[in-house]
Amino acid sequence: MVLQDGKQIPSTHWDFLCERYALSGKANIQIAKTDKGGVLKITADTSGKDFFIGGTAYIYLADFTAIACTDKNLRTRTDATTAAYYFLTPTEMLRLQKTDIQSVRFNIRGKTDSFSSQVGNFTALNKKSYFGTFNKEDKNIFDTAEEIAFLYK
Repeated sequence: MVLQDGKQIPSTHWDFLCERYALSGKANIQIAKTDKGGVLKITADTSGKDFFIGGTAYIYLADFTAIACTDKNLRTRTDATTAAYYFLTPTEMLRLQKTDIQSVRFNIRGKTDSFSSQVGNFTALNKKSYFGTFNKEDKNIFDTAEEIAFLYK
């Protein structure tokens, strides 16, 4: 993961499906380990620099609990993407190492017109494919807990 200041740190990397977001149909979710816990980075495609991910984001876990991530106004934008960074506590990182992420809920904000990005609340689902045929060994979800735990080895 590349942080706002350009520093690179090891992280996970998943493209979660985002059914309601018609522009791309996905959101890139990354989690990185830091000295003070961790960082969640959410990246989505946009149609211009006027759009940004903002507000509280929620990580919903497979054990039916959630982690609320408060907006600290840490974001980057380009012509084609927007990204937001959320801090995670050491306790939250421990939970993420033990339980898979089910989905991530976030908000895209900005001024819209007829041909621009959508704004509103979107849910990025932990799914690899809309129409996957998977055998018993392959799952249609990412093993997020296992990949986050690997950051600590």
